[in-house]
Amino acid sequence: MNEQGKNNLEAKGQDSLPIEIRDPEINVVEVMNKIRERIEEKKKAGIYKDEPLFTQPIDILSVDILKKGFKDRTEVLKILGTLNLEGDPITSHRPILGSIIKTFKKIFRYWTRKYTDSLFGKQCQFNNEVVNILEKITEEVEEIKKQLKESQKGSDK
Repeated sequence: MNEQGKNNLEAKGQDSLPIEIRDPEINVVEVMNKIRERIEEKKKAGIYKDEPLFTQPIDILSVDILKKGFKDRTEVLKILGTLNLEGDPITSHRPILGSIIKTFKKIFRYWTRKYTDSLFGKQCQFNNEVVNILEKITEEVEEIKKQLKESQKGSDK
């Protein structure tokens, strides 16, 4: 493979677009092979799965920060429970038709969001309420544990 072939790599996806690397010091084939090797290592270790990202369940209890305590878990739940209603910025890679495509996308998003934002907003409110209830229950459980320890100390004397 010549140098030009090494530095022009085509992305394999539904909408394949060639990616050009014009720096002769970067060997794209070698970099891509290393990336593929690391992906395979992580698949074998069970870190990556063949499923699409959004179909994988989030095991919230396995996240490292959550091993610290329940307060940290509820903070992560608050973050996960909040939905970004803005979405990605509307762009188009087509130079001539791009402005027309962006206009249609904006119109479509506007009319779609008129119906979906209220649903997502209600879901965010529900998620936050559930997390708040969990925090209150946790505080009560901690208080009951404290009282139980104190009563056990009192009965031991």
